Amino acid sequence: MAPRAGGRARVANAVAVPHAPDPNAARLAYYRRASFLTSAARLDQAPPDRGWEVAFAGRSNSGKSSAINRLCDQKALART
Repeated sequence: MAPRAGGRARVANAVAVPHAPDPNAARLAYYRRASFLTSAARLDQAPPDRGWEVAFAGRSNSGKSSAINRLCDQKALART
């Protein structure tokens, strides 16, 4: 096969190589179960405290919802 511009040869076939199981698979599955509970305008409307919470703070258009969606491997968990 002739090299393309830049000196790199084109690859005709790709082969999938089996890989070891992901050691973080259980953790990733846990975050994929995340779901929207409620929104609250006042503190008395918030759901009861059931443990750990995480807050994302930042300027507008800084990627907070994108980060949440990426961490939870979901497309529309956090919406703008």
